[in-house]
Amino acid sequence: MGNKKATKMLPAKTDGTRHFEALALSAPQAAAVELVALGRNDTDAAKAAGVTRQTVNGWRNHDPAFIAAVNARRRELWEEAQDRLRGLATKALDVLAGALEADPATALPAAVQVLKALKIYGAVDAPTGPTTAEAVLAQQAEAAARRELAGRVPTGDPIEALLAESGEVPRLAQEHLDRLKADWEAAH
Repeated sequence: MGNKKATKMLPAKTDGTRHFEALALSAPQAAAVELVALGRNDTDAAKAAGVTRQTVNGWRNHDPAFIAAVNARRRELWEEAQDRLRGLATKALDVLAGALEADPATALPAAVQVLKALKIYGAVDAPTGPTTAEAVLAQQAEAAARRELAGRVPTGDPIEALLAESGEVPRLAQEHLDRLKADWEAAH
């Protein structure tokens, strides 16, 4: 899947577990991150990175370091946009106040904008998602654990199923996470 990167693992911690450190992105991956974060399609990102569309698709769907970098860049872009909007707030409020009072034709759209600003109408949440490779792997491991449990035959007792899930999901997720990390380390 693209260029090889040097594996960078920290030594084992005193509790016997290993630190999992995200690997640096290759130059083609770094070139693709910006376009993917901006919502461009895989074909455009692939052209900019000098790789195939399938390679970008693989990174976007299966490479924890790439996924984390895209999520982090999306958050940066979101914060930049929020800063710009805050800078426009005073001017926008002046325009809205004038529109509410001046012309009945502009009063309704202006009122809608006020409701949106108050997050009462059409609010949009900030982007979410893990921003480290280890967090991406942990999310994938938990999803795999939940899928595995969902495939088992239910006992019929909802309390028993809830208790089993509360213990089983973390245990299975840790097993999946250990396998995903081992696969990741072997591939890089």
